[in-house]
Amino acid sequence: MVPYPLTPGLKRLPARFYRSDSGREPVQRVAEGLEREDRKAIGEDIKDVEFSWPIGNAAGSLAGRELWEARSSLAHGRNVI
Repeated sequence: MVPYPLTPGLKRLPARFYRSDSGREPVQRVAEGLEREDRKAIGEDIKDVEFSWPIGNAAGSLAGRELWEARSSLAHGRNVI
């Protein structure tokens, strides 16, 4: 885990989840189906990206115009972007 201050307003890259025009949030829907341990790992990785950017391509990278990805390693050797 990357150390960072928990002072509000110090996020270097604030996270926002994709929302379709109809209001659906597919990322949230997928996350809800994961085990608690996996959701926690993803949340920690997103937090690391928000507060500690730049952190290198192993943890996240530019995926498109104003779209960044955060990578997580989950239980049972699974990975998620």
